[in-house]
Amino acid sequence: MPLHIGTLGKSTLCAQQPIIIRFKNASLLEFPSLEEAYGFLTFYNQNPTGRAENPGKIYQLVSGVWLEQPDQPPPKPAT
Repeated sequence: MPLHIGTLGKSTLCAQQPIIIRFKNASLLEFPSLEEAYGFLTFYNQNPTGRAENPGKIYQLVSGVWLEQPDQPPPKPAT
C-alpha cells in the first residue's frame, strides 16, 4: 500500500490512506474515502463530550498538502 505524505501546517504527516481525521489531541484515523470519513465523524459527533473535548477535522491529501475539508459533505447530485 502506498504511503501518503504531506504537510499540515508546519508538520509532515504520513498515512496509509489519502483521507484522515485529525483530532484536537493530535491522534489520527485514516480512511480510504471521504464518504467513510464523514460517516465516522457524524457518528463520533453524536457524543457531546467527545465533540466538545476532542473535536476532529477531516483532511484530504492533495498535491502533497493535507487540505481541510468542509464540516459537512457536499450535497449529492440529483438523479
